Amino acid sequence: MSESLDEAWSYTAPDYPVAVAFAHDGRTVAIGDAAGQVVWLDVSTGAELASHSADAKGLLALAWHPTARRLAVGGQSGVVRLY
Repeated sequence: MSESLDEAWSYTAPDYPVAVAFAHDGRTVAIGDAAGQVVWLDVSTGAELASHSADAKGLLALAWHPTARRLAVGGQSGVVRLY
């Protein structure tokens, strides 16, 4: 049995996406790209909530705190930042 998936929305990152993480509350998704940019999007609409240049050498990982109030970002510079 094959199910069809309907696209809710899409986002085109400035550079190719390397990490995607949903907040635990299900309302926000963070997308990190190879250029070091992280963007926060509203899950229901795809609207951009915020963006930030997090690592000049590029992002490698994203992880939400269980409260969904903080996002940890790891980059190729070897630094982990908490937003």
